[in-house]
Amino acid sequence: MSSAEIECWPEKKFIYIHKKGICLSDLTAEMGIECSAGQLTQMGRIMAKRYRELYKREPFKREQCVNGFTCYVNSYEQCNRAMMESVIQDYCLEPATKRARL
Repeated sequence: MSSAEIECWPEKKFIYIHKKGICLSDLTAEMGIECSAGQLTQMGRIMAKRYRELYKREPFKREQCVNGFTCYVNSYEQCNRAMMESVIQDYCLEPATKRARL
């Protein structure tokens, strides 16, 4: 990525990425899985934790409209797609009663 595509905002403790990237809501839709905002939030926390463990830094962020509001969501590169799919499949296959609250 070029420096024109990335802004670092240390006061907000994240890096904003100008290009699209992949987020969990895009990938679940592509996989044909319908998820509530709460489910996406839970999966997002799991994915961000795995990302931090692997890369020792926060995931990139991008602007996205969520429920009519613009906010920043975690955005991942194509090389993280398999990890994202694993998080989605693990979460969706696990019974709701066994899902840990984060």
